[in-house]
Order: sequence, then structure tokens, then C-alpha cells
Amino acid sequence: MLQGMVNSVFCHRIRHIVRSLFCHGFPASHYDSGADGSQHIQIVDTVTKEEGVFFWLEEALKRNPYNVEILDKIGRCYTDGLDTVSDREQAKIFFKKAADLGYPPSEGAYAWLLREEKNPSCVAWFEKAYEHGESLAAINLSHMYFDGDVTEKDPNRGLAWLMKAVGMDDIAAIGELGSRYLRSEEHT
Repeated sequence: MLQGMVNSVFCHRIRHIVRSLFCHGFPASHYDSGADGSQHIQIVDTVTKEEGVFFWLEEALKRNPYNVEILDKIGRCYTDGLDTVSDREQAKIFFKKAADLGYPPSEGAYAWLLREEKNPSCVAWFEKAYEHGESLAAINLSHMYFDGDVTEKDPNRGLAWLMKAVGMDDIAAIGELGSRYLRSEEHT
């Protein structure tokens, strides 16, 4: 009796995990309910070229069109050309959807694509991503102000943004602050 209960709980948990994986677009599993009410789980070892990561993300998005992680991953597929053609305009569409839903990594990614276009609205998106805890957004803003890229050159604002990233214990920002300090010492 106890073994049957354990098996039932274990099988239920496995079904839940596999269903969750499938719903989130991971190609490692497939979950079906048969017409007779039976449940079938198939673990897939390989993914065909036709059914790569991008395919499964699109399938998962059909099931949950407001899942910000899936929107973000599709944006990254388009940015990097993973299982699809590299298309920055498509990437912007997916990052913007997730950013509008308040997903900080997509806010920063969307801002980055706007920055590449020299679009000044990238500043507001980087600021929003920073407000939501993305230290990389503060680093990007610091670079923009130090270099006069998209913004007017303003080393004081650049330093202020870099210090905000340092305040978030961002290792890259701490390293950059040290590097800038050493370079400034060389010029004095």
C-alpha cells in the first residue's frame, strides 16, 4: 500500500515537472493526455533541426503569450540567430513586449538595441531596467555618459551611474571603477 502511494506521488511529481518543462518550451520532454484519459510522458533525447530551441519557444509562447521569460528568450534567439535568422527588428518586438510587462532583462536588452540605433529613448529604458535591479543598465548608462554615446558627454553623470552599479555589488562595475581610477592617476 505504501509503495503504491509513493509511486503515485512520484509519478504525479514527474508528470508535473514534464508538463512544466513542455509548457515552458523546453525540448527535453513531451506530455500528452490520451483520448481515454491516460497520460503519456516521452523524454526526448535529441532535438531535430526542424524542432530546435526556437521552435519549442514558439510552441510554448502559443500556450502562454504573456510569459516574459519566453518572450525574452525568443528575443535573444533573434538577436543571436539561434535556430532562426538573426533579425534585430524581430528581437526588438519580443524584448519590447516583455519589457512592457516589466521584465528587467528585456528592458535592458530593448534599451541596448535602441542604443545601437542611437535612439535617445534608450536612456529611459536603461533607467527603468536599473530601477528594477539591473546593474548592467547602470553600467551601460555610465558608458554612454563617459563616451557621449547617444547622450551628451558628461563624465560626472557617467561616474554617478558607475557608482550606482558599484553600489549593487556588480563585479564588472567595481573593476571598471578601479581601472578608471588608475587611468586618472596616470594623468595627474
